[in-house]
Amino acid sequence: MTRRFALRSTLTATSLKSTSDAINTHIRSQKLIAHLIRTVTLIVMTGMLFVAPAAAQQRTTTDEVHQLPTPTNLRAYSRQWRVDLYWDEPLNFWNHETWNFQLERGPSPHGPFEPLHDGWLQMAAHSDFHGKAGGKFHYRVRMVEVTKKSKQRSGEHAGAPQRIIRASPWSSPVSGSPQPFDADKLVTEVQEAGFRYYYDAAHPVSGLPREMLPSWNRNVCSIASVMFASFNLIVGVEREFITREQAAERVLKMARFLATKGTRYHGAFPHWMNGETGEVHPFAPRNDGADSVETAFAIAGLIAAREYFDRDDPVELEIRALADKLWHEVEWTWFVRQREQDGSSVINWLWSPEHEWAINLGCTGFNETHIVYILAVASPTHPVPTRVYYEGWQHEKIGTWRSEQWQGVTMHWNSDLPLFCGHYSYLGFDPRALSYRDRSFYDSIRLWCQAQIRYMRSRSEDFKGYEGPLWGLTASLNRDGYKAHGPGERDDGTITPTAALASMPYLPDESRAALVEMFTKYGKRLWGPFGFYDAFNLTQDWCANAYISIDVGPIAPMIENHRTGKCWEIFMKAPEIQRAIRLLRESEPSN
Repeated sequence: MTRRFALRSTLTATSLKSTSDAINTHIRSQKLIAHLIRTVTLIVMTGMLFVAPAAAQQRTTTDEVHQLPTPTNLRAYSRQWRVDLYWDEPLNFWNHETWNFQLERGPSPHGPFEPLHDGWLQMAAHSDFHGKAGGKFHYRVRMVEVTKKSKQRSGEHAGAPQRIIRASPWSSPVSGSPQPFDADKLVTEVQEAGFRYYYDAAHPVSGLPREMLPSWNRNVCSIASVMFASFNLIVGVEREFITREQAAERVLKMARFLATKGTRYHGAFPHWMNGETGEVHPFAPRNDGADSVETAFAIAGLIAAREYFDRDDPVELEIRALADKLWHEVEWTWFVRQREQDGSSVINWLWSPEHEWAINLGCTGFNETHIVYILAVASPTHPVPTRVYYEGWQHEKIGTWRSEQWQGVTMHWNSDLPLFCGHYSYLGFDPRALSYRDRSFYDSIRLWCQAQIRYMRSRSEDFKGYEGPLWGLTASLNRDGYKAHGPGERDDGTITPTAALASMPYLPDESRAALVEMFTKYGKRLWGPFGFYDAFNLTQDWCANAYISIDVGPIAPMIENHRTGKCWEIFMKAPEIQRAIRLLRESEPSN
């Protein structure tokens, strides 16, 4: 699946107008957008989570069963109205696209057991959502190998349905009981579900987060999500989902892999990486090298881990050493380019060892790239001048010397931006630390969220669900593939849970109201093992049965920033970040 071009490059209001032009020029010529839509649509239309059509459901006969490894460590978590289930992927599962799972439920450890889902599962997790409390249920899982999907030529009838050709023995059963509803505890459970994407479902070899679950390629990992993993693991310790030692071991596993096997160019990582080999997985034609934005997110996560794991034991000492090594080796100055039209400096998004600067896309705000400039200024080894921040990111496209009235709010950037632009850079960097036009970024984002809610209420006659507590437009899957949703032309009625949930530091009451509405009214359909699925559209009666890492990732950390401010506190302790803030404040141009 190739969604993050829409999510990284085409997204951002200035990036969703200005960047869109750059992308049309430099990338659409490569037919990337068509490729994105085809790939994502294929995943969406084939059912995403459940790959076998109902007609293909059948029991395997004895002579079909040739033993596969039995899944181990099946775990059942009794949670509100549901039981969440996770198990370990068998060795080499990630290299076999025809290996899947079946999960059954029974009234006792001895059965009788019945299938808990249609078809088979493509990931080692499932949520048994009852919608009410009570009862005790028993579960078992096995691995199955299915026939490959038959290719269908144009004009031909569909080929033979997939069927099971091998199966493992069933695992030992575990039990769980759906618990009563508690709105306050639900906030913690949402954090836990998101955390489990990064702890329970990470690539077993490298510990890196998968790009998507279920995925078209189980080895493709997201470099940006190293940041989300780091912060989610920290939240996991703070909320006692895991121990500090477990979190430290996982962070160390990621850091070692990135430092020893991960492909880098001038110290920078690619957009996607093979979680088994460390090789680049090209994101798009000509996008097969360094990505300064994905790298910045990863480095932000490593800095947070360095600050959090501060004990003098061997594991935490090595985390700090590797975090500094990876951070110090990024050559931020390499990415600084001059604009032809006015000679101003800007940090370029992408560089390829073969195509070099062929994708001439500058990181210009307001968008998700704020953290790129903060880290570039903060770098102790390859710092860029503060003027690059003001010439490159805080360019006229952010709204310099102008403002826009929208939904009763004075905006300093385009109103049609997806809300993720107010999340990614601010998982660790406190948006109250810097201002634009005498208003902190925190205050600007808060007002922007309020305005988006007002916009959605104004469209309640057009789209179902817009009239109540639901809200949140951002980049996500939709019925037709993937889209950077936002007010106006980019609005098709698709609501993305991460938009409201990750905005909890800005509008806590409105975010909690959306959370309760999604869970209590639509949870049977929207909830999965890692929290709410990526997006839904009530007008179209559609829900995406899949997760995108960078949509899951901001939820638990940003909720924690609302609850305790912990993620901001940790990251902002870094002396390099404090120095960058001071330099940027001192060099801010006068109006």
